[in-house]
Amino acid sequence: MMHCFEVARTVTPQGGTNNESPAYSLNQLHEWSAFATNQATVLGQSSPSSEIACNGNTHYEEGNSMATILGAMNMTLDGNCDHTAGVPDEELHEHFSQLLRTVDAVAYGRKTYQLMEAAWPAIVQAPTGNTAIDEFAVVMEAVPKVVFSHTLTLLNWPSARLATKSLEEEIRALKQQHSRPVCVGSPGLINTLIQMQLLDELQLCIHPVIAGDGMRLFHDQPAPRKMLLIDSRVFKSGIVMLHYRF
Repeated sequence: MMHCFEVARTVTPQGGTNNESPAYSLNQLHEWSAFATNQATVLGQSSPSSEIACNGNTHYEEGNSMATILGAMNMTLDGNCDHTAGVPDEELHEHFSQLLRTVDAVAYGRKTYQLMEAAWPAIVQAPTGNTAIDEFAVVMEAVPKVVFSHTLTLLNWPSARLATKSLEEEIRALKQQHSRPVCVGSPGLINTLIQMQLLDELQLCIHPVIAGDGMRLFHDQPAPRKMLLIDSRVFKSGIVMLHYRF
């Protein structure tokens, strides 16, 4: 499952040229993102926490009263969030490292947590030599993690703890306890929090891949939900980051 921050340890080399131009230029996407942000201000649709959107990376200011609950996920063009699909590279690792530096905590379900625990602490102990991957591992090691599981009783990652309340109670408590965003990095949690209307923002990194069968991020949603585009970015690999507010 290609969950938030769970990117491949092998980096795709950057090189060569892409002869296929994107349908829209990077400048156009940034202009539309700025327009959407301005419209949000005019309409009074400000985020629960203050932010500055800049070049595809939303920076959250200090001193906010409550945390923004932010879902972040890698996804293919056809909605697959399986970690075996996608085109992770150095630029994507750098993007998620920067995102992690802006949050106070990350929430995971059991499966995603176990995948993360199996990969990143080992890289901290034995770096790969790739700067982007190694820096991401260090940032991931440090960020506090809250794990939702009905079966786990012990976590081996010192920066992680098991949730002791229901999903709704724990997320509401995290929102009250923190001022910077709390990131949600598991597809099941993101889908459920959307159903509960507890997710404030959603950042999708859409990979230029059609995966076919696999895990879908959105399912069993009770009604259509409209979102406002507040930020965007196009990566050299063709990945497009879209950051929405509910």
